[in-house]
Amino acid sequence: MGGGEQKISYDVLCACDEYLRFLDRQADLLGIEPGDRVADMGCGTGNFFARYFAQRDTRGRGASARVTLVDFVPTALAAAEAKLRHVGAGRDGLAVSVDARCVS
Repeated sequence: MGGGEQKISYDVLCACDEYLRFLDRQADLLGIEPGDRVADMGCGTGNFFARYFAQRDTRGRGASARVTLVDFVPTALAAAEAKLRHVGAGRDGLAVSVDARCVS
């Protein structure tokens, strides 16, 4: 989103408590179990799974899932992949396997 020199992304939504509660509720409804394989269609910059893995880690429960990120925007997809790899880096009990697919 945005244009010119200044770019705005969906990440700005992460400053909004209502958006974070929405992501948490989605995760609860999905009921993802350790070892599940999940595709995030239209992943954008990866906010959903970044929040999902961060929340599972802070609740004292490790999370593991195999995630395939899918988006039309290569830069958003690259940001999502980097974000998820960063979330999983160096955290005990948190296993994040990420695959990214750009569709055109």
